[in-house]
Amino acid sequence: MFEIGDQFEEGDQDEKEKTNVMIKPFFLGQTEITQSQWKRVMGSNPSRFKGDNNPVEKISIYEVMQFIDRLNKRYQGKTVFRLPTEAEWEYACREGGKKRRFCHVKNTAGQAEIHYGKHKTAPVASYPPNALGLYDMSGNVWEWTCSEYSKFLNGKEEKCSKNLIKNNTVRGGSWGSKQRGVRASNRNVIFGGYGPADADSNRGFRLTRD
Repeated sequence: MFEIGDQFEEGDQDEKEKTNVMIKPFFLGQTEITQSQWKRVMGSNPSRFKGDNNPVEKISIYEVMQFIDRLNKRYQGKTVFRLPTEAEWEYACREGGKKRRFCHVKNTAGQAEIHYGKHKTAPVASYPPNALGLYDMSGNVWEWTCSEYSKFLNGKEEKCSKNLIKNNTVRGGSWGSKQRGVRASNRNVIFGGYGPADADSNRGFRLTRD
């Protein structure tokens, strides 16, 4: 169990309603899904900033779910991989729910330690990992979660939404974010439906499995 939400009294209103969350065991990818991995499953590369080891971006949540569906079909159709819930994402970012401002062990964040305030993505694992061995959870690309965004932490962050297209929460900030945007508790949402408006070079994802 851990307390999700702003631990430093410096966040936005949607981080303030701290609540205790019970986390079941899960595995989380060490890095974001790369362009090389995306191409092996989808046969294309929509990314703006090309590089096999860079995170795939310019992908909508709809395309992410297509990727996961195709990947799981390689495992006899079982639901093996999925997006993390928002609570799982923050728990992992904060090294098992510890009091952490950022996702890289420290409570300070220099640009030599986290990829933010830049002009494009960087290859995954270019910066030191957190204590759980997870890379880039702060910065590089915003990461899709399977949880529906709410203006308050109210339990939706603990589960996957049935509506995986409309308003999923994204976490972690991106290459273009300011330092405030790459905090562990910072939350954001992309509203919209299908189409290019849902896909830009700031967003990618990593996978979870139970």
